[in-house]
Amino acid sequence: MAVPKLSPTKKADAAGTLDVGALLSRTSSGDLGPNRVVERPKVIYNDNTRKYVLWMHMDSSSYGEARVAVATGDSVCGKYTYIRSFQP
Repeated sequence: MAVPKLSPTKKADAAGTLDVGALLSRTSSGDLGPNRVVERPKVIYNDNTRKYVLWMHMDSSSYGEARVAVATGDSVCGKYTYIRSFQP
């Protein structure tokens, strides 16, 4: 599943959700480029930097890299700036 567009949802009411837009968008190359896998995003708040930190699994389409990727943002549902990926 190569879907480097992550979109959060907010609870709009008891019956549904409200799409709040993309956190990260596909790029023409690199970690967020075509044929890349981005999945299982988690967001935490860093009190020291006052930023939200988006952690996610990043991989090739063959799942041969097993990387962790990090992005930061000023709002939990706002745009995030991609920082880097690495193998833990």
